[in-house]
Amino acid sequence: MTPSLLILHHTASPRTWEREDVLRAHRARGFRDVGYNDLIRLDPEAGRAQIILGRPYDLNDDWEPWEVGAHARGLNGRSWGCALIGNYHEEEPPPALLRTAQALFAAMCARWSLDPLEAIRGHGEVAATACPGRLIDMDAFRAGVAALL
Repeated sequence: MTPSLLILHHTASPRTWEREDVLRAHRARGFRDVGYNDLIRLDPEAGRAQIILGRPYDLNDDWEPWEVGAHARGLNGRSWGCALIGNYHEEEPPPALLRTAQALFAAMCARWSLDPLEAIRGHGEVAATACPGRLIDMDAFRAGVAALL
């Protein structure tokens, strides 16, 4: 299935978290794996952002180009979700993190022929949550993705 929505999240966690920390938190909530399709974290040593696969395999561990995540209740079957590791309700997102996220979202828009202004949503725009944090300007994020396309 081709997604029609691309949803931006944050993990509401320390920026030092890695995939294993997100996995532990999601398994504690009953998920079988990380709920997001991708994660982006700032490498504290290199000072640059890195994309980490979140949920890339199906139940048989076969590679899937896209798998239903568990990140936006009621929309998982038609959306792809990416989380920025950190709490962007309390701290400004690092520019390198946002640039990497915009590049990834642009690649997904191109891959699935989606208009970023229509397809990209912050989690709080589709559910009653503060995610991806009050310090992320979703209009500016979408505009940045559109500029890359």
